Amino acid sequence: MLKMLTGNEKVVEALKMYIVDELSPSTVAMKLGLSKHQIRGYAQRVIEKIGDFRKAFLVISEIYDLLIRIKPIVSNYGHRRLCILCGRELSTSGEDHIKRYHREIVEDYVYSIMAMLKIRISKRITSKMRQVMNTPSTTG
Repeated sequence: MLKMLTGNEKVVEALKMYIVDELSPSTVAMKLGLSKHQIRGYAQRVIEKIGDFRKAFLVISEIYDLLIRIKPIVSNYGHRRLCILCGRELSTSGEDHIKRYHREIVEDYVYSIMAMLKIRISKRITSKMRQVMNTPSTTG
């Protein structure tokens, strides 16, 4: 999420392509202009935080479409990076700045994405239950 807020959507795209679409790091690197080592590093950090590859696959599959809707709050002006919200010039990517000064935005996005995921899961469970309830019994 921080990558999207800082305008670094390539990282999110790379994770989807590598973990979900199962493209090789070299292929993803070539398509997005990153190094294969960066892609492996991003994936490794996500997998470590989530717990395992299967869970990372499921999480990225579910939230990718939500993440790509996030609009950056860090903008590039020539060689300068500025925070759109407070106007501060940033010396780094902006992740530390967002965590320090705009934490509530990150928390709002996390809350919103979690709420949307709960709705999706609830709809799937309801749909599965309807299928089971409407399946004719084979016992006679």
